[in-house]
Parts: sequence; C-alpha cells; structure tokens
Amino acid sequence: MRLPIAVIALCCPLVVSATPLDLDAPGAMSALERNKPSHHARVMKLVSAAQRVPCRSEDFRRVQVALAAKDLDCSMLIKTSLPPKQRVTFALDGTVYTTVVVLRY
Repeated sequence: MRLPIAVIALCCPLVVSATPLDLDAPGAMSALERNKPSHHARVMKLVSAAQRVPCRSEDFRRVQVALAAKDLDCSMLIKTSLPPKQRVTFALDGTVYTTVVVLRY
C-alpha cells in the first residue's frame, strides 16, 4: 500500500496555493511600484488592457502573452455598478495579484 502512495507523491507535481496580493488594498500599488517596478509596469499594462477589451478576446490574449502573465482569471461575475467592474486575478513570475477593474468596453 505504501508503494502506490510513494509513486503518486513522486509523479504528481506539487501544487502550491498562493494567496493573491490584493492590489486594491491601501498602499499596495505604491509598494509594488517601489519594491518591484518591473511588475508594476506589467500590472498597469494588464489592467489597462482588461479595462478596454474582454479578457477572453484575442487582443487581450496577445497582451497576456507579451507580459508573460500566467493563470489569468477574469471572474464571470461583472459587478452591476455604474460603471461595471470585474475582478481580475493573474500571476507574474510566481506572484499572484488580484484587482477589480472598471470595464470601459
């Protein structure tokens, strides 16, 4: 019984659950700009794209690839505020970020 468990443990990749860094928290963007300026620039480009085009479009996919953003999740829930908003979660170099974007499309 121990052998199958050991084989499964060695063959399956380790899944690490990272808590997303909330970019909407007070001071989060300024701290990101100060501590990781390259991430800040990429985050700003990704957020700008998420505001202008739907996340599932080819245009957004090109931006995502160009910025090397991984594990993109644009929630299906669009907040019916005025203007409408949507939560976007993505990873840059292993760091997971989440933010709410204002939809302008």
